[in-house]
This record gives sequence, structure tokens and C-alpha cells, in this order.
Amino acid sequence: MNYTINELRKYGVKLSDSDIENGLIQLGHEVEEVQDLNVEGLVVGEVVECAAHPDSDKLSLTKVNTGTETVQIVCGAPNVRTGLKVIVATEGTYIPAIDLTIKPVKLRGEESNGMLCSLAELGLPKSVLNNKDIDGICELPENSPVGESACSYLGLDDKIMDVSLTADRGDCQNYAGVVNDLKALSNNQEQFADCKFENNLWTSDTPVYQGSNQVVANVEADQTIFYSTQLIEGVTITDSTIFEQIFLMKNGIKPQNNIVDNSNYGLLTYGIPTHTFDADKIEGQITVTKTTAEEAFIGLDGNEYKLAADTLVIRDAAKIVAVAGVMGSDATKITTDTTNVLFEVAIFDPSEVRLAAKQLGFKTDASIRYEKGVNYGAIDVTRKMLVKNFGGNASAPFIAVDKGHKSHSIKLDQASIKRVLGIDIDFATVKSILNDLLFEIENEDETSITYTVPTHRHDVDFENDLVEEVIRVYGIDNIEISDHLPSFNKIKNIHDNTNLIVERKLENAMLASGMNQVVTYSLTSNDKLNLFNTDLGQVVELSYPISNERCVYRQSLVNSLIETAKYNLDRQQTSSSIFEIADTYRTVGTEIEQKRLVSGLLTGSNEDMYLGAKRNFDFYDLKAMLVNGLAALDIDLRFEATDLGLDELNKYATANVYAGEELLGFIATVHPAFVKKAKYPIFVFELSFDKLVELANLTTDYKPVTNAPAVDRDFTITVNEEVTYGELVSILDDVKYISDVKLVDIYAGEYIEAGMKACTIKIRFAINGQTLTSEMVDEQANKIIENINNKGYKF
Repeated sequence: MNYTINELRKYGVKLSDSDIENGLIQLGHEVEEVQDLNVEGLVVGEVVECAAHPDSDKLSLTKVNTGTETVQIVCGAPNVRTGLKVIVATEGTYIPAIDLTIKPVKLRGEESNGMLCSLAELGLPKSVLNNKDIDGICELPENSPVGESACSYLGLDDKIMDVSLTADRGDCQNYAGVVNDLKALSNNQEQFADCKFENNLWTSDTPVYQGSNQVVANVEADQTIFYSTQLIEGVTITDSTIFEQIFLMKNGIKPQNNIVDNSNYGLLTYGIPTHTFDADKIEGQITVTKTTAEEAFIGLDGNEYKLAADTLVIRDAAKIVAVAGVMGSDATKITTDTTNVLFEVAIFDPSEVRLAAKQLGFKTDASIRYEKGVNYGAIDVTRKMLVKNFGGNASAPFIAVDKGHKSHSIKLDQASIKRVLGIDIDFATVKSILNDLLFEIENEDETSITYTVPTHRHDVDFENDLVEEVIRVYGIDNIEISDHLPSFNKIKNIHDNTNLIVERKLENAMLASGMNQVVTYSLTSNDKLNLFNTDLGQVVELSYPISNERCVYRQSLVNSLIETAKYNLDRQQTSSSIFEIADTYRTVGTEIEQKRLVSGLLTGSNEDMYLGAKRNFDFYDLKAMLVNGLAALDIDLRFEATDLGLDELNKYATANVYAGEELLGFIATVHPAFVKKAKYPIFVFELSFDKLVELANLTTDYKPVTNAPAVDRDFTITVNEEVTYGELVSILDDVKYISDVKLVDIYAGEYIEAGMKACTIKIRFAINGQTLTSEMVDEQANKIIENINNKGYKF
């Protein structure tokens, strides 16, 4: 769910930006990301001249008034024209979304001193933009004030908070709900009146509209809690204003037209899904019913769906016009020709909506809210607001069914707070918090209070739920852990768990090698399941996935790391050095098997903080990190070049990773076609963690640092180009006194035979507590030369 700071401010939230973010986290709403849309240097401009570029068919040469000067700008948008009010990026403006700083340039020989911007270039996601917002520059209203900050004028001087709500907090999938939470935290009561949920509902004696175009609704399905329709005649279908469109875009919704956009505005404000039909396309009476057999349905997106029997639908005399709570039909959607609108407000059984959405294979903004329960008490305020905004002549609402809201009461004892939380909270404070959260007092005495649960809080059922509400606002940080929470022997648990010891050692070693640990989703999509997977198993699929992107358990960690690197890349973070240790899942027979893996990824460049030297990471950097990481477990690795047969990997830069003869996994370079936008090559590895546990040597083997001088000798050996480093150093297998070996140089060129390479290795000889003599070193050096000759290499 997205919330914008500007919209929260509109409802009187006086907290600072950081206090809002921290407040939401305290209240139990995790803030995943905060995106700042404001761009300094964007102004409202007016195109005063527009002519064809003399040396291009697709470019235009414009003169633009920015309020302080008139500048020449070359523009490639097809909709640029004289008199148009536009968004101008002036000289020196940095636009983060496209990573561009505006500078004077020459385009096809003509000077350009700025840029005319589209909405796509300002940070709004393309998924919520119409084609005109992507392909052309943004067209501002004719009365837009030239010279004013474009971001301030359009509401783009804003921050979007991506907030992850827990499954039980459906009441906060709208601004009124989250403001109710924040007002309890901030205690600024006087300016929140507009967001209080109203409980006044339509009554049964509401007059029914008697006009000639009345559409009567009939409800047959028991799964309908509330259903009403209202006819609005004489509407005019237009685009919403640019301000309304940008508000919807900031909240993740694509604008359509004034009627649909207003319905979505009501959805975002109060969380009540509504639907609008073209009334003239409705044939006869509306009926809420269930399908009796499989039926075809053309949705608003133009796609055909097969609805199973027993699906809750809305139909007229001839056809299905909506899948209840999920999606309307293409046949009755609002178009530019619509003049009469049938406005539907309804509440359906959450489980029925969930099943219908699963059957269609996706969720909508409406179904997500219905599934978690919507606020019965906000029906009337939503209806009034939207009918006013729609325009036209509205009938009285026709209510087909109203089962009402079954309110319930909960008794809260003061002693329960101490029992659950371990601390005493003044009962006056408890009453203030619950009052701010709209819990109404039925009766009270000195030791307890009985509360009526408000209509929007479907998650509050028991006394402990009320205690949770109190501590959310009071602040769990106010509980002294040492005094009230039990302690346990963490060290003993770690010492007794071999898997945990290995994991901690490996984590520390990988961190020390320069990698960062990440935790990613264990769920993925069907089309990504087989990526980077050399050991496929039967899929473990969720029965009720949240989305198609998170519907099955992954069997490899690599793609999750690549998604993390791509996420960083999209935010101008071109370097990533990350690893993860996590479980994967597959079905074996009738059982689900857990397989723990360790995976790593490296991409970008490494800059020396002292010398300023910059070098791109390569395959061998990741190999070194892996070797150093597993050295902490006393596991020696060897690498064998091979083609794993995976299209997403570069088959010429892939190797199996072994410990002795035990295959642990692979290390590879990702094929450049797989991540097309990557500025640098991407290198990955994936190993079996379970095998590492089997092979790890957890006994500490301390070797003191030698106090005797060491002797270094360099050997240059000419070998065939196909000889690997592992094969080369096999010449040292029976040589004594070696403490270290380094590959210093590889040369191939005009001074040696074609197809050969000269490798220089530095060998350090040392013995702790003993000084080596030249005779001792010479003896071992001669043995190395002998081994070189025996291998057929040249010394």
C-alpha cells in the first residue's frame, strides 16, 4: 500500500516526515521504501514558438518561457506545440529517474538549453502511466502559472511511502484508516474530524428513484452483506484533471476517466470498493447470484475468462456484468459515449471474493480490500462524496439488501494489561489510546472497561487484541526487557547446534571478504522457478498465493540475488556484493523436502579508498571471496570448468565447485542477455549448505606465525593455453617448506610459441622456528624443476 506525505498532511498529520515513517513502524506497519519525487529545477513553462528542426524529421525547435527567461530547447515529443504549458527542466537540474543532469548541448547542430519533460521521466512508474504520458511531454492546464515550481504545482513535491501491512489490518488499506492510527500516536485530535469513520447508514425508508431509467437490483446470493445501486443521469465523461491523475499515479493506480478515477479516489480515501456501469448497457434487472455452470466472461481488460460453477457474479437479464468484488465486464464499462451511470456500492463475503480472484489468477484493488474486510460504517460517507464528484442528476439509492453490521463488545481488565505486558499502564492512558482508535466505551468500573469494537476493525476479537492496540500506541520500547521478559541461554543453544555454528562461521567469513548478507523472498513465480537451477524438483505451490509473482517456493537463490542487484541498479547503485543462506523447497513423493543453499553475487567495480584506483570486478574476485569464505570451515576447493547447460549462464565462464571429489555447486558468469540493463558483468555462485556442514572442520587448528625469515623464489613456466591453475600448481604436491603460493603473471604473445602461455608463480619457503639454508631451498627448487619437466612443461 502506498501513502503519500502530502495526502497525510491534507488530513492534519503534523508529524515530521521521519516521525511519520517511524510512527508507522511503531504502529506495526513496516515502511519498505520511501521515494522522494521532488526535483529541484523543474518549472512551469510555456512554448512560445515551435518549428520543425532544420536537420531532423522527428525533432522540434522550440522557444520556451520559463518565467525568468526565454530559452531554446530541442524537443522530440510528438505533441509539442506553440501555446502549450509544459514542465521544463532548467539548466543544472538533476533528474534522478533518468540519471541525467541538464546541460547546454547541441542536437543536430542546434543549441538546446533545457528539457521538456514527460511524467515518465519524473519517477512515476510506467505501470500507472498512459501511453501519452510515456511517449509525449506532459501537457499542463492553460492557466498553469509560468515560472512556478512544477513539482509544487502538480503535487510532485511529495514522498511516497511503500508500506507493508500485515494480513489482518485491512482497515489501513486507505488514508482514513492509517490517519486514524497516526492521530492516536500524535494526539493531534482537532484536525482529524474529516477522517473519522461514520456509522450513520441508509435506512430502509430511503425513497426509491421512480425515473424511467430505473434499474432494480435483486439479490439471490446469501454471500452478499450489503448491495445498493444508484442511477446518475446526464454525466459527461472526460479525463480527470492532471492533479487528480497524479494523485492516483502516486498511489499505484492508472487513471482512466473522471468517473472511474473518482471511484478509485473513494477507494483510496475510505477503502470502500465501488463500481460504475454504463447504465444504458444494462439489460433489465440487476441480479446478484452464483453461476450454475462454467461460463465465459469478458473482463474490463478485454480478456476472456472461464468462470467455474458457484462463482459469485452480478448479471443482468442477458449477461454477466461483473465478478462480484473483483472485476467488471467489458460490455458495461464506462466509455467516452457514456451519459448515464449505474453506481454500485456493495459488501460481499470475503471468502467468496478470495476464491473468485484466485480462479481468475490475479487480484484487483477491490478484491484485495474485500478479502480483508471493508468498513460497513463508511458506506454512506463514501457514497455521498462520490455522487457529489460524479456530477449529473443522482437518484436516491436503491438498497437491495442490508444485513447490517454485527457489532461486538470486549471487556478489558486493568490486571490483564500487567499480565500480558509485564508493566502497569495508567488506566486513563489506556482509555485515551483506545478512544483515539475509535473504540467506544459501553460501561466501566474501577478495574475494567467494556468497549464496542468499531466497524472497521475486523481484526479485534478478544481482550488480548485490545492490549495489543494499547501497546502499539504506547510503544513497546517503553517496556524494560531486563525486568519483564524471560531470559534464556543463547550461547548454549548456539554451541549445541552444528548447523548454526557452521552458518555463523560462514557468514562472518563472507562478511570479512567484503560481501553483504541479504534476506530475500522465498516465493517466486512459475516462469522464474527453473532459472539457475541445476537440480530441479517437483514444485511446491501455494494454495492461495498473494500474487502470480509469489505463487511457488523457489528452488534456487540466485535469481533472488539478481533481482536484488537489479533493484540496486535501478537506483543508480551499480555495485553489489551480496550473499544469502536460505532454504529452498521441493516435493519428493508426498513430502516437502527442505534444501539449504548458500549463494553469492558480485557485480560492479572496486575503488581503492586511498589511491583512488578503480577496477571492475571479475570472475576471479568472486572465486577468491568464495575460497576465503570456505577456508573458515577448513574446506579446500577446486574448480572444474564445465557447461551446465543453462541458457542464463555464460557457458564459457562456468565451473563446478568441488571439495575433493564432492560436488558442492557451481560458480559462473551470468549471460549478458539475461540482465540487459546491467552496466557490469554479473558473477554468481551457489553451493549446498548441507554438504558444507558435513565437510566442515570445526576444530580450531592454530599455527603460530613463523619467527624465522622466509625465502621467496619466482618460477616462470610455459604451458599449453588449456592448462588450468589447479593443474599448474600440482607440481608442488611433494615439495616441502612451502608456506604460500601466488600467481604473479600470465603472458601470451609474440615472444613465446603460439597456443602457449607463460605463468609466473611466487613461492614462499619458511619453517617455524628454523632458518632455512640455501641448500634446503635449492633442493626443493630442483624438485619443482624436475616436476615441471616430468609434466612436459617448460621452465
